[in-house]
Amino acid sequence: MRLITRPDLDGLACGVLLSVVEDIREVSLVQPADLVRGVISVGNTDILANLPYMDGVGMWFDHHWSEASVAESIAGDFRGKFGLADSAARLVYEYYEGPAVEYYESFIDEVDRVDSARITETDVVEPSGWMLISYTFDPRLSNESVNKYFCRVLDQILERRSLEYILASSQVAERASKLLSGQAEASIFLRQRSYVEGNVVVTDLRGYSNPIANRFLIFSVFPETSAQVKIFDIRSDMTVVAVSHNVFNDECRSNVGELLAHYGGGGHVGAGSVRLSRYHAADTISDIIDKLNSAKRD
Repeated sequence: MRLITRPDLDGLACGVLLSVVEDIREVSLVQPADLVRGVISVGNTDILANLPYMDGVGMWFDHHWSEASVAESIAGDFRGKFGLADSAARLVYEYYEGPAVEYYESFIDEVDRVDSARITETDVVEPSGWMLISYTFDPRLSNESVNKYFCRVLDQILERRSLEYILASSQVAERASKLLSGQAEASIFLRQRSYVEGNVVVTDLRGYSNPIANRFLIFSVFPETSAQVKIFDIRSDMTVVAVSHNVFNDECRSNVGELLAHYGGGGHVGAGSVRLSRYHAADTISDIIDKLNSAKRD
């Protein structure tokens, strides 16, 4: 079977659990937009995990709010599990619950914490453990392909190597060192490229390279804000708008996944993204910022 998942810690954990209980022969790493654009096709021997549902797939596991209506419409017609859980890996764990996956329970607990952003300021400015590893899937941290790196770490976990062993392995240590050494510079850059509009910090990276930093660093730079809108171009004709709640306060009441679904995007309650035509993005971005500000908790 082939596993199709995202190149992140949740996708990694899904890969670990599914490799234990299924005959996984291949791993393909994609983003949701790749499925929408038809970059990759699926069949009845494929497993989709932490990604939107695609007709014809063999099994599906997902936990994104924006897929809830899809899951309801196909209830009983697919193998796998959907639910608004802390991680997709948690759903895989529950689906196969039993001796085969019990060894990885503490790992899945950490994946839940990372993917649901139950984090502290220390996790942002001085990350360690699985939190640090979760940040190392940025493809710019090494010349090694993310797919190859992902599979290396996957194999180490399946070999039941300790967390300390994995962190000390050359590929992980190289990426982690580069990430940590760039934190201070990234903080300065984010301040220069951001402005506050109401309770929202807007980070406009159009025309600039996205800094190599964890996605929560912005809230240590602008702690007074309740949400971030990050804007960047991925092609000459396409702009991405990524929205997230400030993980250190609960003032923003907006359901981000629901908000962005109106513009063709999606995500969780607290984070999500949408791709827009570069030439018609301005009005939508303004609308998103206005709605986030109007959803501030009293």
